[in-house]
Amino acid sequence: MKTSKHIISAFAALLAVASCSDINKTQKEWLDRGETIYAGKIDSLVARGGEGRIMLEGYSKYTYNAKTVKVTYMLEGQPQTREFSYSDVVDGKFVRIYLDNIPEGAYDFVVYTFDKDGNSSVISECAGNSYGNEFKLTQIPVRASNMTPQPDGSLTLACSTNDKASKVVFVYEGKDGRKTLEVEGSPETVSLPGWKKGGEVTIYTYFLPEEKAIDVISAEPLVQSMPTEVVFVVDKKKFKAVDYKVMTNDIEPRTQYGGPITTLWDGTTSTNFHTGDGQGVPYCFTIDLGVRTHLTKFKMSYARADFTDWAPHTFEIWGSNVGELTTENSGVDVPVDDTSSNFDDAMTAKGWTRIIHTQNPDRWYNTFDLEDAGTY
Repeated sequence: MKTSKHIISAFAALLAVASCSDINKTQKEWLDRGETIYAGKIDSLVARGGEGRIMLEGYSKYTYNAKTVKVTYMLEGQPQTREFSYSDVVDGKFVRIYLDNIPEGAYDFVVYTFDKDGNSSVISECAGNSYGNEFKLTQIPVRASNMTPQPDGSLTLACSTNDKASKVVFVYEGKDGRKTLEVEGSPETVSLPGWKKGGEVTIYTYFLPEEKAIDVISAEPLVQSMPTEVVFVVDKKKFKAVDYKVMTNDIEPRTQYGGPITTLWDGTTSTNFHTGDGQGVPYCFTIDLGVRTHLTKFKMSYARADFTDWAPHTFEIWGSNVGELTTENSGVDVPVDDTSSNFDDAMTAKGWTRIIHTQNPDRWYNTFDLEDAGTY
């Protein structure tokens, strides 16, 4: 038994000597190669897509000794390499590498940094996408489903909506040139001030192709024609009488014959208005429309032609851009039966312009064409 124990012990000792000899040999092999130095790698690298480009972004906390950065990827089966100066891509605690002219598609990227001696880092890897026409064609653009001219000269667009849109840009023809309106998100309605009749509006709908993408990308632009004709009824609720002959404001009641002056525009033939006795001619009704707009038609109903003693026969419509109407600028106080040119001169002096001078051609009503009258 003693002899066996000694033999086993000797064999174990030989194994230990042999093992130590192998370790020393391996260590010596690596030590003979010298010290291996690595440049710092870009940490937590990600790719952010854009339109025909991609931005690679990561943290710079390990890249203090980097001098250059090399990016490799495959394009149509061929390896591609781009090299950048580290100082051009570092931005504080971030490294941001912009790769332009990248065709639409998916890519895998391998990134190395190099120090001044040419030592490289271990690799940083990420995957990302570039976007182009294929992405654009799959997006649904916002369109104007209805266009409504407004009394203030604007055009209201009722729009289809897309909750994926990040913004919508309207580029349209205005009366004084090209105009642009940008709206965040996807609006249900927009107002285009100063639009041109018969002009075009181009609608650009922008989308964010991915979270934290570097570009918002427009779907194919949609071109639509704006109305060529503008016909709408001015909101008569905004009308205000400024007539010093009849009243001091539009609230004071006027009970002479037919009722208050507001019956002139209440929209019903069951009410009417008469001037008081002895008011004289010409008689001025001065009305503030409550809005600045381009008038195209003016419709007026008046007494039957068989009322020859009192029915008016000649009408004039004057317009003013003096701003807010007051009793001082609303019209001219004309003496009874004064038919001289003093009236015209006095009205012109107060900033008024004659738009229409016409005879009573119809028994019940007449529509005056004011197409070239201007904006009031």
